[in-house]
Amino acid sequence: MIKRFFINNWELKILALFSAIILWFFVVGIENNSYRFPEQIDIQAVNVPQNLSISSDLGKANIRIQADQDMIKKLTSSDFDLSVDLSKAHEGEQDVPLSATSKNDKVTILKVEPATVHVVLEQITQKDIKVKAIVTGNPAKGYSVKSTAVTPTTITISGGTSLLSNITSINAQIQLQGNESTNFKQNVTLQLPPTVSSLKNITLNPEQVLLDVSIIQDLQQKTVVIKPDLQGTTDLSVQTKKLLVTPETLVIQGKGDVLNKIDSISTEPVSLDSLKNSSIPIKAKLIIPEGANLLGNQGNTVMISLTAP
Repeated sequence: MIKRFFINNWELKILALFSAIILWFFVVGIENNSYRFPEQIDIQAVNVPQNLSISSDLGKANIRIQADQDMIKKLTSSDFDLSVDLSKAHEGEQDVPLSATSKNDKVTILKVEPATVHVVLEQITQKDIKVKAIVTGNPAKGYSVKSTAVTPTTITISGGTSLLSNITSINAQIQLQGNESTNFKQNVTLQLPPTVSSLKNITLNPEQVLLDVSIIQDLQQKTVVIKPDLQGTTDLSVQTKKLLVTPETLVIQGKGDVLNKIDSISTEPVSLDSLKNSSIPIKAKLIIPEGANLLGNQGNTVMISLTAP
């Protein structure tokens, strides 16, 4: 009986050794075909409790997969779903297991690294914040942004208390293309400030606002001569004298299309007889064309006189 037991015991040992060898080859085979996917994959939350909001950044994780070499070369991060199921999660901090699935049935997911993600859940609260209009870039050459306005001026945001506490305003931003020369309105998607790591955990109502941009033409400057409006006699005694205007030129400013049409500035009518008989210069008021104005502290009158040649 003792000899028989000894023989049977050796048979069991041989069987165990043979099984271990088979298992080793199986494990080595799997390891040889396993591959750590080089791209990190965004973690998505599913089944978030209705009254709670995620206040932490879920981040990304790596996965280890099994697939043949030809298939591996074609894979991208969009071929995988990486999620955390929060159906049984509670308010506060907790570590929740990660789950990964492949959209390709020829790829097997062996492991998620790390296996869990730290999640912070908070009660959902609401807050009204102001909307700021931000315009970057420049309009067409010779034009400037005069003003901006948004409708509505405030929106309601919802999310975890700690996330909302740092948000005092939200931006409605638009990039000018360099060819804008008239006023325009555009619907703009709102942007949270850089201090907020993710828009996913915050709800905006509304998500867009109407941005009204006012564009004006830049004022330009031009030097023009003064041409008095002389009326009355043209006798030889007047014709032989020299007309003196002080100042002879003035600087005006206005929009480019207006200034392009102005070569000189006239005065109110001036009598030649009055000039002939006056021993002192006569003051005449300037007639400034519509859309233009005098630059700086220049007066709106000139002095006109007749002098010997």
